Amino acid sequence: PELMSQLMNSPAVQGLMSNPDIFREFFLNNSQMQGVLERNPEIGHVLNNPQLMRQAMEIARNPALMQEMMRNQDVALRNIESLPGGYSALRRLYSEVQEPMISAAQETFQPGQGGT
Repeated sequence: PELMSQLMNSPAVQGLMSNPDIFREFFLNNSQMQGVLERNPEIGHVLNNPQLMRQAMEIARNPALMQEMMRNQDVALRNIESLPGGYSALRRLYSEVQEPMISAAQETFQPGQGGT
């Protein structure tokens, strides 16, 4: 957490994070991310909403806010999992959205090393 906090608070990262368009372009210029966006248009709506992008960047910069968000997400996931069909929905979400996004990010930042 300390290293991540230092990285997120560095002047170079702060400059990048002050412009949501940079992250939007990252997603739109990556072929794997394009596939994820085509299969999940709701993610595209998030990328096209500057307010949501700024909020996500603020969460990434603030460790306390990140921890709070993670706790809230854990509670929400447990609630979804307890619903009939909830576990299957979460598995689909992981395999169709989260896993491809992680793979695309790894391949972008670690060419030849990441990916599945």
